[in-house]
Amino acid sequence: LLLLLGTRTLSEVHAQAASPPDSSTFRNVVYAELGGRFLQGGGVQYERAFTLMKGCSLLLGVGVGSSYRMHSELASWPVIVPISGAISLGKRQGRLEVGFSRLLVKEACYDDPDGEVYGILPMAGYLGYRRLPSPGRRLFYKIDLLVYPAAFIPLPFLGVGVGYAF
Repeated sequence: LLLLLGTRTLSEVHAQAASPPDSSTFRNVVYAELGGRFLQGGGVQYERAFTLMKGCSLLLGVGVGSSYRMHSELASWPVIVPISGAISLGKRQGRLEVGFSRLLVKEACYDDPDGEVYGILPMAGYLGYRRLPSPGRRLFYKIDLLVYPAAFIPLPFLGVGVGYAF
């Protein structure tokens, strides 16, 4: 009797492990993004979702990448580390995102004897759409519009990301 009960329990655990996860169980996403939080460049982003209530999640993310920037006549590719937070709304695979991003920047400075400058850019807001994978799949994609507060007018940056959900 104990042998039968143990065999049944092990087979149920194995069946749960072998079945493809539901899209609502994906909590982590790693993806490559062009534009968006990386302005005129690209990078890799990691995000973690925390469920607040049914159909509403808090997304926290960090990434690393680079962006094209022109200094007088010299071009550079500063390192950008975006730190972001968002609220994701939706009960199905397609979700609306509303969030913010703060960019930490490290770039070469040609006028400085040390040669490097570190900075924190102003907070930028974004609105986006993410598509979580269907059951049995892992492909994740998103599109977002980041609005960066420039000196006189807000600058929009469109971003596209594709990656892996787990």
